[in-house]
Amino acid sequence: MSYKTLKTHAAKLSSALVLCISTLNGVLAAFDQPLVQADEDMLTYWILLILTCLSVAYRIWKNCNLTSASKMAQLYLDALKQGNIEKLGHVHAFVLQQLKKDIPQ
Repeated sequence: MSYKTLKTHAAKLSSALVLCISTLNGVLAAFDQPLVQADEDMLTYWILLILTCLSVAYRIWKNCNLTSASKMAQLYLDALKQGNIEKLGHVHAFVLQQLKKDIPQ
């Protein structure tokens, strides 16, 4: 099974699971027996905590060079700022030079 297919199945399964739990909670809440005991303060706290964690993760992803493509782009930007790259031919040579450094010989 390919990664894309597995990812699609996992998304569908988790969506169905959340739907079942929320529906069951709604039915039980109608009879004063909810699965998830939630008051407004607790809900606000958890939503803000999740948003804060997502914000931190997004900032780390955007501001740190975590992927090989972002590392290459940062090296290119640094070389461009230093004036080492002036023409399109220099870009090609720079990329080839960086690729040779990454490939073990």
